[in-house]
Amino acid sequence: MIDSYRKGMQYEAFLKRAFKFDKRLRKPHTSEFENLVRSEQKNESKGLSKIKNRMNTACDLFMGNGMTLDESEALAALNIEIKASENSEDIYACVKKGIKITERFI
Repeated sequence: MIDSYRKGMQYEAFLKRAFKFDKRLRKPHTSEFENLVRSEQKNESKGLSKIKNRMNTACDLFMGNGMTLDESEALAALNIEIKASENSEDIYACVKKGIKITERFI
């Protein structure tokens, strides 16, 4: 449970970096990731598509706001990885990559 909370905090941090470019979007919350982990433990697939959509939106927001060529290429590759994600661990791997790519937007 604590592990999913920590991972959820990183998910939230990544999205907050991007969503500051568009204040109209609903703010991310740690519980979104935690709910995904809980649903996977119950062998349900609730929430994965929602999280994937929010992460893809975040990547799109970053790409539209002054990314370097290398950062844009890395985010484009990350977008593909997000779309191919099948569970919370895949999503978390993408979150870690996204945080590293966008660290200058803290």
